[in-house]
Amino acid sequence: MIVVRNFQARFVPKILAGTKDQTIRQGWKGRPGDITRIQHGSRFKPVLAGFAPIVSVDTVAISFPDRLIHVFPGILDLRAVPEPIESYWRPDDLDGFAQRDGFDGFLDMSQFPQWRDVTEGFVETIAGVPFLVRSLTRWRPPLVSTRADAEREVAHG
Repeated sequence: MIVVRNFQARFVPKILAGTKDQTIRQGWKGRPGDITRIQHGSRFKPVLAGFAPIVSVDTVAISFPDRLIHVFPGILDLRAVPEPIESYWRPDDLDGFAQRDGFDGFLDMSQFPQWRDVTEGFVETIAGVPFLVRSLTRWRPPLVSTRADAEREVAHG
């Protein structure tokens, strides 16, 4: 399956350089082994950046005020919270996670317009802390220029 992801132009150089290899979105699309088509620009006239195999689709919980990020395996209902597979709470961890998502650091990520109001939608409370809950899709860089090349990468692991 092909999962189309449209990005703002500011993220494209980092995607092409391989330093941005993940995206946080409200909906869960794709699964490991699927191909993501990465593009930018208008939905009506997109500019193709390339293709890459999806390596994971997990659940991410972010608390900007409390400076915490937890990544949980797969797509899940957080009412029965398992142990996170990754946690970020130290400044260098938070900045590293944000940089994998194309930001300069956690502060830059927290100021992204889509995160300004964490009281709307997909907010869960875990151990008394409110978290913004989204999907976290990671792909394997570098991007390749054709879908067929990406499918060959999936086939060869």
